[in-house]
Formats: sequence, C-alpha cells, structure tokens
Amino acid sequence: MTNRKYYRRQIKSSEGEFMYELQNSYELSPKVSEQIVVSAKQHLLRSHSLQEGQVEITVVGVEEKSGKVIEKMEKKKVRLTLDDELGDIEVLKEFGRRALRQVRMQRIT
Repeated sequence: MTNRKYYRRQIKSSEGEFMYELQNSYELSPKVSEQIVVSAKQHLLRSHSLQEGQVEITVVGVEEKSGKVIEKMEKKKVRLTLDDELGDIEVLKEFGRRALRQVRMQRIT
C-alpha cells in the first residue's frame, strides 16, 4: 500500500478527522493533536461504548455443557473488534495481506 493511500485512510478515520480539525481549526501541531486524541480516548471513551469496527454479540458461555436447551444455557455479551482500521493498516503495510488475515482471525477468536 502506498504512503498516499495509507495517509488518506488515516485521515478518513474518526481519529484522523479529529486530528485534522485540531490542526486546521485550532492551529495545533501534529504532535500536540495526536496527544490530545490519545488523552481524549483514555478519559472520554467509556469501556461500555463500542468503538468503530466493533460489534457486540451474545454467545453461550464456554463452561456450558452440550445437550442443554439453548434457552437454559448461560449467555454472555462479548465485544468483537472486526476492523481495527489504523492497526490493520499498519499490519498490512508492514507484513502484507496474509499477516492481516491472521491478525484479524486471532482478534476475532
């Protein structure tokens, strides 16, 4: 993936849009803008809210034995990160598509 495509995908993410706004509307440096994004993520995003690329699904608990009626099984809500946009871009850029598939499968399972 070329650097231009990588840069464009970064800009299109929510984080990228926020950093662009900080740099252009408030005339902050890229480094200060990046640190504000990191701080905002740490302090403003709650653990119960889904981030971009995440889904929440209900699954049967691993400790449940087979043979039970599904309605009587203990269920849990889990959060899966299907698309970690910037992290996936880094893996794709550095290691290629095969590594990206492996990383995504490991993250989901």
